[in-house]
Amino acid sequence: MERQIKRACSDGDAVVLLLDATRPDDRVDLITSFLARNHKPLLAVLNKVDRLSPEALEPLTSRLCATYGLDGLLPLSALTGTNVDELLQRVEAHLPAGPPLYPEEMVAEQPERFFAAELVRETAFEQLTDELPYAIQVEIDEFREPEVDDAPRAGKPRKTYLHATLYVERDSQKGIVIGKRGS
Repeated sequence: MERQIKRACSDGDAVVLLLDATRPDDRVDLITSFLARNHKPLLAVLNKVDRLSPEALEPLTSRLCATYGLDGLLPLSALTGTNVDELLQRVEAHLPAGPPLYPEEMVAEQPERFFAAELVRETAFEQLTDELPYAIQVEIDEFREPEVDDAPRAGKPRKTYLHATLYVERDSQKGIVIGKRGS
C-alpha cells in the first residue's frame, strides 16, 4: 500500500486525501507523511458527513486539521451529493491547462473486444449458474459492427456480429459449457 501511495502522490498534479468521517484516523499519519515530502497541493476531504450531527462535525474537523497539519477540510457526502460540486471545482483548479489526453469520443482505454469478452463471460455465468467453471476465458475471434448506413429494419436495432472461443481448464469442463453432445 505504501508503494501505491508514493506512486499516486508523485504521479498526480494534486492529491485528494479522502477521509471517512466514521473512521477519520485510519492510516492518515502514513499518508500525510508522504504528502509532506511530496510538495503537491493537498485537498483534504471528509466524506460521510451525513452520518455525523452538525455539532460533531466542527470539533472533528478542527481536531483532524490540528493533528495532521491540514490547512482545511472539505465536508462532503458522496451519498447525498453535499459539496461534490465544490470538490470537483477545487480539483479542476489544480489541474494544468493542456490538450486532452484522450479523444472526447473515447469512453475507455480498453478496446471494444475486451468489453465484448466480458459480456460473453457474464452471460455464461448467468446461464450456467453454479455449474460454470470459474476459470473460463473468452477470446474474441471476430467482432463486426453494423455499417452506419445499415438502417434498422422495422424498428429492430442493428446487431453486432461476434464470434468468440471459450476456454476452460480441463476437458471435463467442456460439457458443462457446450452440453454433453457439443463439439
